[in-house]
Amino acid sequence: MTQQETYPNTVIEILRNLYLSNSPLHSTDLREALRRAGIELDSRTIRYHMSNLEEEGIVYRLGKKGVVLTKKGIEEAKTLLVFDRIGLASLETQKMLLECDFDVERCMGKLIVNVITCPRDKLIEALECLNEVSDSSVIVSPLIGLFDEDQKVWNMRIDPGKVGIAAVSSTNYESIFRRRGVPLETASTGLYRLGDDAPKGFIEIICHSGTTISPGQLLCQGRYTQVSKYLETGSGYVTASLKTFPSFYCDQAMDIAGSLGERHFNSIFETGCTMPENYRMSIQDRNKGYLLVYGGANYFAPLIERGISGEIHITGALFQMEDMMTPQKTLEALRKGESVYHRF
Repeated sequence: MTQQETYPNTVIEILRNLYLSNSPLHSTDLREALRRAGIELDSRTIRYHMSNLEEEGIVYRLGKKGVVLTKKGIEEAKTLLVFDRIGLASLETQKMLLECDFDVERCMGKLIVNVITCPRDKLIEALECLNEVSDSSVIVSPLIGLFDEDQKVWNMRIDPGKVGIAAVSSTNYESIFRRRGVPLETASTGLYRLGDDAPKGFIEIICHSGTTISPGQLLCQGRYTQVSKYLETGSGYVTASLKTFPSFYCDQAMDIAGSLGERHFNSIFETGCTMPENYRMSIQDRNKGYLLVYGGANYFAPLIERGISGEIHITGALFQMEDMMTPQKTLEALRKGESVYHRF
C-alpha cells in the first residue's frame, strides 16, 4: 500500500500545509487552511489527527507555538507531494516566491536562500572556506546567515550537532523581476565551463520541467563542479542557469538587470532580447529574451569539493537580508562570542 492510500485526504492536506509552512502551525491555522481547500473540520478533529501523527513520529509539538514536521514527517510529505513538486511551477518554489518580500531599493526583506549543513566542529573551517569564495564573480551575493541545530527550516531540519549555513539563491532573480512586472523563470541549469577567467559555454544542461530535485543540487552533491579549481587557476566548471522572459519585456528586463550589481546581486553574466538558436529548446523560445546567471550553489560547492560538508538544499528557506553578513564579519562575531544564529 502506498502512502497516498495510507493517509486520508484530510491528513494529506494537513501534511501539505505543515510541509509548506516556514513556522509551527496551530489547529486553528490548519482549520483555516483546510477550509480554503474546501475541507470543513473542527479544531477537535484536527487535534485528533495531530495526536495520531505525533504517535507515529510524523509531527512534533512545540508547546503553545504549535506543531512542526519531524525529519520522518518531512520525508513522508515529500513522498506524498512528489508530483506537485515537479518542474518550473513546483508548489515549493511558488510558495517561497510569494512569501519573498525583498525590496531591492532598500535592500531589506526576506530573501530566498540555499542551505548547507555542516558539523558544528567544522563551522570555522567552513566559514574560512566561504570567505575565500565571497569575492568571486560566480556567486550571487557574499552574504550568509546561520541556523542553529535542531531547527526546522522550511522543509528540512538541522540535525543535532550540525549548523545550517544560508546563502542567497539565484531564484531571487525571479522574485525581483516579477515584482517589477517582468515574468522571469528558470528554464534550465547546467555545468558551465570557464577558462582563463572567461565564460566558455555549457558542457551539461538539465531542464527544470521534469525534476523535483534542483539541478544545482545534483551537480554540487555529485561533485561535478570545480569551483575551488576555478578560484585557484581561473578555469573550471561552475553551475549556471538560463532564465527566460517574453521578448517584449526586454527593455524593462535590461534596466532591472543593469541595476542589480549595486545591490548584492552580481551573478548575471550574459543577457539578450532574443535567445540564440543554440540555447533554444523549443520553437517558443525564439520569442523569449534571456539571462545567464551563475548559480547560488557555487558558493557552497567548495565545501562539498573539500569534504567539509555534503548536504545542500537549493531554494531551502527564507532569510531576512538585514540579518545576513559576510563570512568575514560572521567569523569576527563568533570570535567575540556574539550571537550569530537565526531562529524562527
